[in-house]
Amino acid sequence: MINLDYTFFLQLINFIVFLFLFKKFVFKPVRSFLQEREQKKQSWLQSASQDLQETDNLKGNYREMLSDARKKASEIRETMIGEARGEASHSLEQVRSEQQAKLAQDKAALEKDKLSAQDSLQQEVKKLADMIVTRVAKS
Repeated sequence: MINLDYTFFLQLINFIVFLFLFKKFVFKPVRSFLQEREQKKQSWLQSASQDLQETDNLKGNYREMLSDARKKASEIRETMIGEARGEASHSLEQVRSEQQAKLAQDKAALEKDKLSAQDSLQQEVKKLADMIVTRVAKS
């Protein structure tokens, strides 16, 4: 059986005082420390989530800008190729016309030389014919 003497009540009072002090100096600080740590953890997770979302947005923007830059570069390249082809075609036509003009000029000079040679040969033939006629007439 349990004896309820004055020590039991002293131990009960001692236990209640101990619980009160333990609650005040241990439980509350530990609980507030754990709550603060949980709040910091939640804050860090939320910050990391926001940073991840911002990174995804920036990545999307970067890809879009890169795509636009590639399209623009392609357009510029096609434009420059078209211009170069046009200039090459123009230069080729110019060279062709110059060559045709030079060919016509050379043909004209050749024809002139031909006519001059024919005239020279005809005069030479006349001289030789006159010489032959003169020698035949002397003999």
